Amino acid sequence: MGKIRYGVVAIAGALIAASTVPSFAQSADKRSSDAPDINITNKSQCEFEGGSMVTVKGSDYCLVPIRPKAYHSEIYDGNQLGVIDCPGDKLNDDLYCLFPVTIRPQPEPAAAAAETDEGSDDDE
Repeated sequence: MGKIRYGVVAIAGALIAASTVPSFAQSADKRSSDAPDINITNKSQCEFEGGSMVTVKGSDYCLVPIRPKAYHSEIYDGNQLGVIDCPGDKLNDDLYCLFPVTIRPQPEPAAAAAETDEGSDDDE
């Protein structure tokens, strides 16, 4: 009697596992075509995605890896593997993303201060 129960449980488990595999593959395909909007706005979100904050010309960016297509499914979210899409510049053969976090306008160069240099008289 115990062998029959064990066999039924094993068959039921195999059927359940077999029925979930196609749906998992389908959700992974759907996920890769409908990639979620990732919005990194601070250092903790950058580190959560597996990146690190850098400052370039006064603006803050998150340097984060770009996940390969094999890792686009939901089970890899939150594992610090990187982002799926890159709204910024792609670096190193599209392996990394320079994700813009805070863009600051560049200051205008002080042209008036560079043109006049009246304070230095070298008449010695």
